[in-house]
Amino acid sequence: MCLVSPGTEPVPHVYRLHYGKSTKALAEVIPDDEYAGMWRIRWPDGRVSDMVNLTRAKDAACVLAMRVLPTGNAKPLRWDKV
Repeated sequence: MCLVSPGTEPVPHVYRLHYGKSTKALAEVIPDDEYAGMWRIRWPDGRVSDMVNLTRAKDAACVLAMRVLPTGNAKPLRWDKV
């Protein structure tokens, strides 16, 4: 789950939620700074959610993002791992 280079600290992944082919992220799922294995959703306006596990964070981000997207549009949501 983490990238490790010799002599460095592990770098956790960040997951970015995108709409269709857009490069602008609708939300990011970021690791919690204090608790290993816990994640938070960071929204574009800077707000951060409560801690949850990774599966719940990704699901909640999708559900909440779909509320503001145009209805009936076939463009899928996609996750990028950075």
